[in-house]
Amino acid sequence: MGIENSALDVCLEHGLSPERRVAFEGFETGRRFLVCAQPPPQNCGFVGWVDQEWPHRMQNALLKLWEMLEDSKSARRDDNLENSLKIHHLTEEKRNLDANYDKLVEDVNQLLNLAEAQGMVIRTQKANHLKEKEKLSEENYNLKLQVDKLSKSEDKLNGLKKGIENLIKRRDELKIQIADQLKALEKNQQKLKMMRDILDG
Repeated sequence: MGIENSALDVCLEHGLSPERRVAFEGFETGRRFLVCAQPPPQNCGFVGWVDQEWPHRMQNALLKLWEMLEDSKSARRDDNLENSLKIHHLTEEKRNLDANYDKLVEDVNQLLNLAEAQGMVIRTQKANHLKEKEKLSEENYNLKLQVDKLSKSEDKLNGLKKGIENLIKRRDELKIQIADQLKALEKNQQKLKMMRDILDG
């Protein structure tokens, strides 16, 4: 099916055979047409249609398809923007977590050093009190009370150390969760890119 018109066999301005193209936009999609074969700026443009005008029903269907394509592109842009914002927030959260982690490590080291120093003092005091107990039997009862108090203090320090270890463990779990979320977002972006490539292709 086509337009039988010998005038379309040549470009009127240059008298040369035109090039055949296929429209790929709007309701003319798929319709063949002829254009001037001369390169710019000598090209005089459109020569004429090869195919007859599409039926109105087909034109409406083509317009609907183009509308769906534009909607899909718009949705992809919105998804990309949303994912970019998520990645930005997660990156900021990870940066803050790293900063807090460094401060936490410094605080933990200070606490551990303090606990070790206090433990050494406690052990030294225990040893001194035991020596004094051997030398001074009359102060046996008072020495016993002091040793008990020091033992309780050491138990508290051990509890504090255990709490710090739990805090470090929770911090590591949070870092893993954030890394997993970043990987999931990266996979989603790859899927969206594949969909965009398919639609654009």
